[in-house]
Amino acid sequence: MQKEVVRAYRSLLRGAFKVFHNDPRMKLGARMGAKDAFVANAGETDPEKIAEMIKVAYDARDYMFHELVQVEFDAKKGKHVATLEERHLKDNESGEFVVRPRD
Repeated sequence: MQKEVVRAYRSLLRGAFKVFHNDPRMKLGARMGAKDAFVANAGETDPEKIAEMIKVAYDARDYMFHELVQVEFDAKKGKHVATLEERHLKDNESGEFVVRPRD
């Protein structure tokens, strides 16, 4: 079970670093938030609760990929614009995240 916990933690961090790649403050906040949550629950021994927390970590990562968009101020346009990049989406057959190029 420990390997699954570490895998979920690393996946959550990789997701946060990908989504917030241009924002060092948000990357730090995401890293600290994930670390605090995992450390706070380090003493949990119930396998069902641990499995649920692992699922929550993956759900949080998925939420970041699908619901959050970074914006930057464009001085030429005088407004904030979204900085869209390739997103990792789940492949229907394997359930794994794959890179889908932008059209």
